[in-house]
Amino acid sequence: MTRPPLLLAAEGVFLYRNAIVNKKEGPVSLYNEPVITPFYNKMELVTIANELVGTSQVGFATGSRNDPPDAIGIGHGFEHLACRGASPLAVAAIAARHNHRPSPVTQRQADRCFRRFFGGSNGPGINVYTLHSTMGFGHQDLFKPRYLPHVFYMMGGMIRDAMYDMYDMRNREDTILSPHAWFVEKAAVDNETADNDERAEMEAYRQGCKLLYAVNPARNYGDSEPEHLTRMKVGRVKQWAQGNIVTGRMKVVIIGPSRNAAVNMLRKVGLNKLPDHAPVPWHYDRSDDVPVLDGIRTAEVIRHCRKHHVHIFWPTETFMTKDALALEVLSGILKERIEEEFREHNHAYPGGVYHPAVEWDASSSHGVLEAWFSTRGNRAHCDDLIGRLLEVIERLKEDESDLLAEDVDDRRNYLADAYLEQYRFMPGTIADMIVDYLANGDAKLERFMAYPDAIRRVTPHQVRKVARKYLHTDRFVQAITRPAP
Repeated sequence: MTRPPLLLAAEGVFLYRNAIVNKKEGPVSLYNEPVITPFYNKMELVTIANELVGTSQVGFATGSRNDPPDAIGIGHGFEHLACRGASPLAVAAIAARHNHRPSPVTQRQADRCFRRFFGGSNGPGINVYTLHSTMGFGHQDLFKPRYLPHVFYMMGGMIRDAMYDMYDMRNREDTILSPHAWFVEKAAVDNETADNDERAEMEAYRQGCKLLYAVNPARNYGDSEPEHLTRMKVGRVKQWAQGNIVTGRMKVVIIGPSRNAAVNMLRKVGLNKLPDHAPVPWHYDRSDDVPVLDGIRTAEVIRHCRKHHVHIFWPTETFMTKDALALEVLSGILKERIEEEFREHNHAYPGGVYHPAVEWDASSSHGVLEAWFSTRGNRAHCDDLIGRLLEVIERLKEDESDLLAEDVDDRRNYLADAYLEQYRFMPGTIADMIVDYLANGDAKLERFMAYPDAIRRVTPHQVRKVARKYLHTDRFVQAITRPAP
């Protein structure tokens, strides 16, 4: 299969204000490669020229892995604080105290932008998140590409204002990152976390991660801890942000306009004028990246729910390691085979099985291949299904038939085509991926751009090899949430 043309802008570089840009613009194609433009304050602009779409993101190579051990959730808290906009009191105070700063984006301006371009402040196009290795402030494709400058000026301006404001360590209410704002957003972070914990299936997931990473509790699922949030003050959040939310970790992604137009958009927002502050060094304990299990670890939780939820975990290699692509293909094939096995035996049980799934969690801090399912059947039913799941895995390890070759070919082509389709239909997801790759060592986005070709080279032998290497049927973590009697 021929890969769609990936076109770079013409070579030739010159200094343009605070950015380095090309002299000439290359032709516009749906699948243009990303072009990286470094700025003198160490931030990077990544552009993909495309006349059909309009999306942007201000990302940081900072995530929950950067949270201090005694302040889990501090990054998630800053993410919330940075998207508030300025109150009238803050606007007046900033104008009086800091006449060198751009006029802040007000809360009313932000709300009007959300209403005008996203159909409401909680519209599906907003994409603000904190993950293990990244933090992002962006949106999905806009209905009309000409909306992009308006949205970027609003979202980029709010991040700019928060980065200026985080250096004011005084405890005052006439700022953007104020004690009152932190009180409100701290509750929002806590509610988001509690919303996950209240779901029965998430309880099993969390218990499984606690067993899996018993040596390193920082790896446990969750991006905030209620007791840490309760004690945390806004000054601590600002202090953390000063060393982590810096231009050296800032990655701005703009998909749509030409690169020169994107540079002008960024300059108009003033992100190029943000001062360069050195990021604080941080160390993430990687000693437990692939935990060594000496048997089956089991956790069982009783909750007031109506179904059994079963989660099984195998620790694996992590994002961008040598086994990553084969693991991605393996997880899809395993899902199809388990679903087929369970579907054929649903008639034997009064409870049946509800959509079994397999997923490879490829975060930068841990790798986990997880299989899970839910059922209205009893505990004996669950045990039998777990046995059938393990049998499917054992058969796959030894499968050298043409059927596996066909499954591998189907899956790898699906993944390659899905990657290219995201350029057309989900450019916001492409922006997320770009920030993630940059945050995890792909400084020139070489691995990102090579993904379609690389995934198509995965072989059935590699899939069997990683299945044998990681999916041990005598060593895994099993977590079950069962209904209270």
